[in-house]
Amino acid sequence: MKIMEKLSQLARGVTLISLILFSAVGDKVHGGQESAQANLNEIDAIKNILNSAEAQRYTNPEHSLKLAEDALTLYENNLNSKMRARFLNILAWSHLRLGNFKHSETYIESVINLAENSHNIEALADAYNTKGGFYWYKLDNTNAYRYYEKSLALYREIGDSRKIATLLSNLGTIQQYKEDYTSAMTLFIKSQKYAILADDKEQLAATLDNIGVLYQSTGQQTKALDVYNQSLKIKLNLGNNTEIANTYLNIATVHGSTNNYELALEHLRNAAGFIKSIKAPMLEMYIHLNFGEVYLKLEQFEYAIEHLSISKKIAEQRDDPHILRMIFSTLTHTYIKKNKSHIALEYAEKTLDTAIKFDLENLDSAYYDIYSVQKSLGDYTNALTNFENYNQLKNRRLEQDKLESMNRLREEYESEIKSEKIISLKNTNSLQLRIFIAAILFAIIIFMFLHRFRSMKLKTTFLESKVAERTKEIEDQNKVISNLLIKKNELFSNVSHEFRTPLTLIMSPLKDLLKSQKNPHLKTVLKTSIYNSEKLLRMVDQMLDLAKLDTHKEKEIRSIDISQSIKFALIYMSPLFKENNLTIDTLIEDELWVKITQENADKIFGNLISNAIKYTPKSGNIRITASKTSINSNNHMILASISDSGIGVPSNEKDRIFERFVRLESNSKLSTPGAGVGLALVKELIELCDGKIYLDEEYTTGAKFILEFPAAEATSSQSFQGNSDFWHTESEVARNYLPNELEVNSRNINVHSEYPKLLIVEDNPDMSTYISTCLDGHFESLYAHDGDEGVKIALEEIPDIIITDLMMPNKSGFEMSEILRNDKLTCHIPIVMLTAKEDETSRIHAWELDIDEYIEKPFNRDELIIRCHNLLNIRKLISERIRNNNSRSLRTKNNQTQNPQISQADNIFMKELNQCMNKNFEGRLDASILSAELKINSKQLQRKIKALYNQTIPELIRNYRLTKGADLLRSEKDVTTIALSVGFSSQNYFSKCFSARYGMSPSSYKSIKQ
Repeated sequence: MKIMEKLSQLARGVTLISLILFSAVGDKVHGGQESAQANLNEIDAIKNILNSAEAQRYTNPEHSLKLAEDALTLYENNLNSKMRARFLNILAWSHLRLGNFKHSETYIESVINLAENSHNIEALADAYNTKGGFYWYKLDNTNAYRYYEKSLALYREIGDSRKIATLLSNLGTIQQYKEDYTSAMTLFIKSQKYAILADDKEQLAATLDNIGVLYQSTGQQTKALDVYNQSLKIKLNLGNNTEIANTYLNIATVHGSTNNYELALEHLRNAAGFIKSIKAPMLEMYIHLNFGEVYLKLEQFEYAIEHLSISKKIAEQRDDPHILRMIFSTLTHTYIKKNKSHIALEYAEKTLDTAIKFDLENLDSAYYDIYSVQKSLGDYTNALTNFENYNQLKNRRLEQDKLESMNRLREEYESEIKSEKIISLKNTNSLQLRIFIAAILFAIIIFMFLHRFRSMKLKTTFLESKVAERTKEIEDQNKVISNLLIKKNELFSNVSHEFRTPLTLIMSPLKDLLKSQKNPHLKTVLKTSIYNSEKLLRMVDQMLDLAKLDTHKEKEIRSIDISQSIKFALIYMSPLFKENNLTIDTLIEDELWVKITQENADKIFGNLISNAIKYTPKSGNIRITASKTSINSNNHMILASISDSGIGVPSNEKDRIFERFVRLESNSKLSTPGAGVGLALVKELIELCDGKIYLDEEYTTGAKFILEFPAAEATSSQSFQGNSDFWHTESEVARNYLPNELEVNSRNINVHSEYPKLLIVEDNPDMSTYISTCLDGHFESLYAHDGDEGVKIALEEIPDIIITDLMMPNKSGFEMSEILRNDKLTCHIPIVMLTAKEDETSRIHAWELDIDEYIEKPFNRDELIIRCHNLLNIRKLISERIRNNNSRSLRTKNNQTQNPQISQADNIFMKELNQCMNKNFEGRLDASILSAELKINSKQLQRKIKALYNQTIPELIRNYRLTKGADLLRSEKDVTTIALSVGFSSQNYFSKCFSARYGMSPSSYKSIKQ
């Protein structure tokens, strides 16, 4: 309040000065006398602003900044160099306290230049002090110490005891940071003396705080607490909220280090309370950081994360990487304790990255953090690497400490020798005594050094033993993991092998049934079943091949001619080329011998040729080449390539195309089946015979795979034996991968127009065909192959019901349903989701999107038919109720009634429809007028009205007019007038329609109602 009163008085003073100056310009009679008085008042006002701004630069830097900026603007032409330098220095300090380092540095240089040009020693001392503070905030202690010493020398020259106390305290803080506690305490005691001499209680409290920090650093917590309480008492009397909060924070750190966490929290809350109404981002950042560390100790992890997040946000705004490293490290330990090791790993990596870039001094602790997280995750290999990094840095630091200790001891010894020489010149009689003392001191120093060296060596030996012990543990764990992996592969192989027997028992009877079956629909179903069984068998075989590779169970490799393998493959695949109108271009040399099993060669070229057929559109081109090339006179290489004019492989997916069980996004968008096994198997089979496979990066019109094999010696005694069964199966499976477009599209014809329209949205053609077969004789089927096409057809055709899959390319079933539910043309259509996803989350999300039924695959045919009919019956009952409610609302003249049984979009549509009919029913009203008014084409409008009212458009209009006529029959008007007023062409036609609906003539109805 006192500050606000002073500012109010200051503002009034400034206003008065402005009025005086204005009057002086207008009144020249008393101009000289009043102008002198105005100048005096203006100087006083400037001094008041200057003193207020300087007083608040620590406690309220934001307001101090505003005062200084306003003063420099208002009195730009009336400031002398001394005042201008003080204002610029205030701006520098205020920006520094607010964390605006660039602005602060600019103003500091401005003060230095101004002070040097005007030979203002005091301003130059202030600028050096501010620059020392600037480097202190940037953690550059060397430059901070240098500028503090420069400033101290100038203040000593001036004789300013208050400023000398401040500088001595600052220098002591830097010495304390360097762990030179003796020098630091000496400087703090001197600072205390000067502060008492200058009666500067604020500086005295600040020096006490620094002494408390020194006691904390040396483990003297009780003394630290006592000194902090002395400082707090002084600051509470002074009423400086920022400094009070700072001391509360120091006290909290003492209690935290002695495990008195509740007291620590209490003092942290006190600190936060005192800066609540002021802007002190740096102090707020440290308070929240300490909150986080205390809550971590108390294992109240959510509170810890909350406060650490606030501290992190402030540190990021201030661009303070050193504090960020501390915050990241604390967050790492918090998430480790929470057993969220993956999040902990993210923060540990941030800690390491920040330490590497900005804080090499703490790099060892960063490596230890990431080692701890990787250890908890079971990533023992990386954990060991990071522990070794930590150990190396720790040893390096120990060596540096030893070196620094030796240098310090050497410097002390040299200083001692110099002192001895000086003293010996003054007092030669004490020379022998002093030499003796020096020798004793030297002996003590050597003893201390040897003792420290021995201690360090013992610690290093202990750490090495710990590392060896941990290494052995990791190796043992690796052995356990390896054994588990072997057992997993064996189980994987056994389970995959067991699939073959039931698949064989499924496929053989189906093939027998197919031979004897004459019913076209059943033949289609049987073919689909056989094809899918063959696909499943092929995937099982690929899984078994991978398992064999993992366990190194491969047949003996011999030399074969792969040119014969490729030609044999092309013979069996040739029908597929013709069916899809594909052009095959080959350039295959003879006698291309490679050390590989015939089975593996078939699998390699079978996979690659099959993929080329799958991903090449009709009328496309496939090119296959194979040749022998020389590397040098002794070594030859077999090169083969398979290229196509298909979709190609996106550049962002090329690195992953040969990984196991990876399905590329481009393939999933095309709805191409597969498990991501084929190319991985091909790569591993090629590498088994020391070859390699890769994508041609320069090929842009599709995909081009290049294969390289070491050439082998020809074996003329063995003739080629192709595996016809393998290639027959491979060609059949490849044929089944191609879209069954002919069969699906043939069902888009409106054969049974009397049946309800069903839209099937399914990306798998076989499943789409099967669903249609199940519902044949109940619905007229329309087809869409993905969510985008489903939305388009639904808006065009307005089907009676929709059956959709969930996982589809372009748009999922959920995305499609959300679009349809928000469109007034389709919001009424029942939606059945038919999906293989059984999780509860998907089911609940379906209900949230107003999907009517959620049925899991495999489904029961009869259940699907019943559920679809039930949904349509419910829709008819709702339509009947809507029709009745519509008639009732017209009679009661309440057109705004909302029907709770239908969606908001349908209510809006019905309201617009009623408004349109009410506007036009007296004259010409038909489907074309309604379509134009509602901006819907006639076909869509007819389907929508039929779904909502179960009436045609003419029936709806006629009934609307009859309802209006029935309402008018209550009046005194005659029947003929009423008939014409509601849009009927004649009384007779009105009477005929009225009698058909109400069971009596208009006259009888009129007499009853009147």
